[in-house]
Amino acid sequence: MPAGASGEADATAAAGTAGAAAPLAGQGESTAAESLGGQGGSTAAEPFGGEGGSTAAGPLGGRSGRTVAEPFVDRVGFGAAELAAVGDRLGAPIVAVRPLTGGYRNRNVAARTASGHRYVLRRYLDPAACAVESALAVRLADSAVPVPRPVFADPAGALLGDPLLVSAFAAGTPGDRVIGYGTAQDAAGIGAAMGETLAAIGSVRFTAPGFLGPDLTVTGGPVATGLAEFVAGQLPDSNAAAAFTPAELDALRALAERSAPLVETVRAEARLVHCDYNPKNVLAVRDGGGWRIGAVLDWEFALSGSPMFDLGNALRFAADRPAGYADRFVAAFRDAGGLLPADWRAVAEAVDLFALVQFLSRPTDHRYFAKSVALLRRRL
Repeated sequence: MPAGASGEADATAAAGTAGAAAPLAGQGESTAAESLGGQGGSTAAEPFGGEGGSTAAGPLGGRSGRTVAEPFVDRVGFGAAELAAVGDRLGAPIVAVRPLTGGYRNRNVAARTASGHRYVLRRYLDPAACAVESALAVRLADSAVPVPRPVFADPAGALLGDPLLVSAFAAGTPGDRVIGYGTAQDAAGIGAAMGETLAAIGSVRFTAPGFLGPDLTVTGGPVATGLAEFVAGQLPDSNAAAAFTPAELDALRALAERSAPLVETVRAEARLVHCDYNPKNVLAVRDGGGWRIGAVLDWEFALSGSPMFDLGNALRFAADRPAGYADRFVAAFRDAGGLLPADWRAVAEAVDLFALVQFLSRPTDHRYFAKSVALLRRRL
């Protein structure tokens, strides 16, 4: 199964933008990664704690009147002239920026304009990915699936030369940071919130399974199929031989053959799949004594298929997290209307083999290579 969504590179910008410089609805004064306990002040790129009052990129013209020099593009991925062009489109100059973590394939920057509004600028390598993500943001904007509000999209790269999506700045703490720095109760709360949100994601239906085009039409046929053939074809061109013995590689191919019938049981499902649904791609906000998901990020790989893809992803490394995370995730998913087959765990693990085997193509010193090897070895 290919890693990303397919689509045409010459897609036009998604319709339904939300106004050039509208106030950020419902976000209050918190930042994109408010600290545990609602103290605010921390950034999406930092552990819980304050920013010290400075921006990662410095002012672009604020009180001091200074502007950013062009070499600064290496740090934030946008030059001063490019930020000025985006500011013109927003209706107010950008006065401060800082890079955001995550987005391994794309550049993500938080920006504040002179009018006080905050945005996230997402610069893509792939026009099709920008088109799919921006179209989904428009479709999901008024749904039960929380996503950052789209402001404008430019998949063709007319403004900067590269595809661009500008969204309203979404408040919240990255879920992996809540789990990493919080309590076991916090981890369980993130699990419950993610399970409930996954049920909402899976409630979005398409006419058929397959990859999503720039206008969200489905192409290519079922993606949950051909597991044994996929694994057999992927292993020779990967770094698997550097980590597994020949006997283990034979066992891995045998695991794929045993798992293939489970994958086929969900091949006809045609529901929205995020395809990278895990704690690092959600922003969580306090909700009384617990947590809720304020926004699900990074939809560039989304497709039409089975929620078991997302369930397998979210629970992939659950053994490394407090036990309550997985238990509450599954219970909340079911309670919110998510459908689980009787052998759901086996099905989710079978579907997740597509991704785990793809990780074996990463460099051997990549952290996900080592984690995937360890997990696959436990499943042999």
